[in-house]
Amino acid sequence: MNDVLAAVLPPLGVLLLFVVVIRALVGADRRERAARERIRDEIAAEQASTRPGPAAPATGADGTGGTGPGGAGADDEAAPPRSDGA
Repeated sequence: MNDVLAAVLPPLGVLLLFVVVIRALVGADRRERAARERIRDEIAAEQASTRPGPAAPATGADGTGGTGPGGAGADDEAAPPRSDGA
C-alpha cells in the first residue's frame, strides 16, 4: 500500500501545482482585460467630453457644398497610388 501511495503522490502534487498556476494565470488575465476595458472606457469618455460638437457643413451658393455637382464628399478624395507603375 505504501508503494502505491508513494507512486501516486508525486503526480498528484504536480497536478495540484499545475492547477494552482493555471488558475492564477487565468485570473490575472481576466483582471488585466477588465482593467484595460475600464481604461479604454475612461479614455473614450474623456475624448467624448472634450470633442467639439459637429460643425455645420460649408455649402456653396447652389447648396451643393460649393464644389460643383454633388458637392464635397466621397468623389473629392484622392485615389491611392497605383502599384503597377502606371
